[in-house]
Amino acid sequence: NIWSVPIPASGSVSAESAVPLTTSSQVVESMRVSPDGRWLLYASNLEGHSDIYRMPIGGGPSERLTSEPVDEFAPDLSPDGRTLAYHTWRTGTRDIEIKPLDGAPAQLVTDSPGQESYPAWSPDGRSLLFLDQTPGSNSIYVLRRGTDGRWAPAAELADSALSPAWSPNGASVAYVVGVTAQDAREIRIIPATGGPERSVF
Repeated sequence: NIWSVPIPASGSVSAESAVPLTTSSQVVESMRVSPDGRWLLYASNLEGHSDIYRMPIGGGPSERLTSEPVDEFAPDLSPDGRTLAYHTWRTGTRDIEIKPLDGAPAQLVTDSPGQESYPAWSPDGRSLLFLDQTPGSNSIYVLRRGTDGRWAPAAELADSALSPAWSPNGASVAYVVGVTAQDAREIRIIPATGGPERSVF
């Protein structure tokens, strides 16, 4: 379940002060806050398989956003709050799917034998950053949507990478060098359009 605890201005905080936001018999994964700070999005197996839910950031009733018979994980809401991105097992491997919240059908935006996962919208809502978790060679990719609404083929930014994240202006991507958390050893930044990387830690 999901618990909330305030972050103090200094010092540490005890988990004893945490407040439950959900209380059902479920496994919750892949939490993320919406860009406007209003919603907490998460994946839960409350209905027997993993679906995407959202709830007000301070707690309250949950809203189920997906109800397919396949598992969906790692939700991210677009900056305009209109489209949900997540990865799904619809094809037998992880693929990135987007779902408009106005009731329009979901759309697969990747469909490959790879393990495309953990999509993240760019600050302008025109691109998706994701991780291909193919065993032994994690890679970071960017998907870009044209003015006609069509998605171009994914472009690889870096391999042997973990935990990619957009910069606030969307011009670059930060990531951890490594294939597993155990061998992570460096943080780098690369332009979102590709190009020379630089080490920052």
